[in-house]
Amino acid sequence: MKAVLIFGLLIISLTSFAFEGEFKLLRQNLYDTSTIIYYVKGDLIRIEEYNINNRLIKSYLINQKDQKIYSLNSSKKMFKEIPYHQVKESISDQSIKIIKTENTKVINGIVCEQWRARNTSKNTEITYWVSPKNPVLPAKFLSLFSTSNNIIDFYMSIPENNGFTPFYIIERTLVRNERESIKISAITSKPLADNLFIVPSGYKKLGD
Repeated sequence: MKAVLIFGLLIISLTSFAFEGEFKLLRQNLYDTSTIIYYVKGDLIRIEEYNINNRLIKSYLINQKDQKIYSLNSSKKMFKEIPYHQVKESISDQSIKIIKTENTKVINGIVCEQWRARNTSKNTEITYWVSPKNPVLPAKFLSLFSTSNNIIDFYMSIPENNGFTPFYIIERTLVRNERESIKISAITSKPLADNLFIVPSGYKKLGD
């Protein structure tokens, strides 16, 4: 599975209050289905991806304040640091046409508005159903999991996206064939243990 480190997931940092809890997302494409779980405690984030059989595939620790990202390998008890600068903050691409429509849809009880981004040369249109409702998903880190460069690149090119959460993302060809989708299925506010956000004892750094 391809990890594209440009889902430069947006610097959508948490706004208005320091959220503590988890976001659960469902990612689907032509080849597989997986569940992505964000554990968020202020500037600290842990993201895990599980396959359709609920087997852990990937795990990341992120410290937004210190700008550190670590990839964990639980089976080998190893970790490696990923350059934070690979997570993009914004993109300027004149070939991407942006339309912020007046269409709305209720997703998990949240009223979302529709943004569309199209690039004819890439035969791609992506629909984002977004809401400014808190808490805000730190979406820029989805690049660690999405198989598509376009999903985050297109989003990062949308003006004034800061403070919005994409609750449902659908990438299609221009003839409406779906390639990939990512949808928030649940948001749960709850206390999280501090050790959830640190490299476990006994893990060795890759390369040492």
